[in-house]
Amino acid sequence: MTRGRPKVILMNITTPLKHLGTRQPFFYVGFDHKEGTRLLTRAINKMTGKQVNYLMLYGIRGYVSHARGDEFIRLTAEQPGFAMNQAFYTDINREKARQAVLQTLASKHNINLIYACTTDIALGAMDALKTLNKEEHIILNGWGGGSAELEALANGHLDVTVMRMNDDSGVAMAEAIRLDQTGKAHLIPLVYSGNFAVVDKYTSPQELERLKDYAFRYSK
Repeated sequence: MTRGRPKVILMNITTPLKHLGTRQPFFYVGFDHKEGTRLLTRAINKMTGKQVNYLMLYGIRGYVSHARGDEFIRLTAEQPGFAMNQAFYTDINREKARQAVLQTLASKHNINLIYACTTDIALGAMDALKTLNKEEHIILNGWGGGSAELEALANGHLDVTVMRMNDDSGVAMAEAIRLDQTGKAHLIPLVYSGNFAVVDKYTSPQELERLKDYAFRYSK
């Protein structure tokens, strides 16, 4: 980074690293995990009642769990009626997420929300709720809005997710490289964060298709 060649692009992180000071990478690109969590939190708030007892399912210890999981905890701590009853690190493993839900619901019968930090975790939680026949009694979110989540949403197995407009980041990288190669590097921002859309089980099939067409407009 000091030399300037080769140039470094950091993907899936939109928060500049302070310890790098003025020696920053060429470009940070991705989707702001905290912004996505804020949007998801607002959507979940509209679905819950006065008392929310939730299970937090993290991925692995680190940046993403902090920005998606800890941020949700921070946001809901400011709201009356939200209480975290249990938390697990699942290693982003579908089976571990399933077991975590089964273990929790065996002893904590008041859980009415499961907050999943990634797609695989959400699918594992979905498996457990289907086994226990509790899909209609516990709110479950996804995170990212990929094809597996959208299918689960359409089939009524998932309640809400925040969907990344996936190709935004690819376009941003291509544009940054083009500008650099044409001598216009001064026009490139340090950070680019792509757009999100919140979708839930009430979103129409037509709207889901429209969003999918846009999110994967180049990569499909």
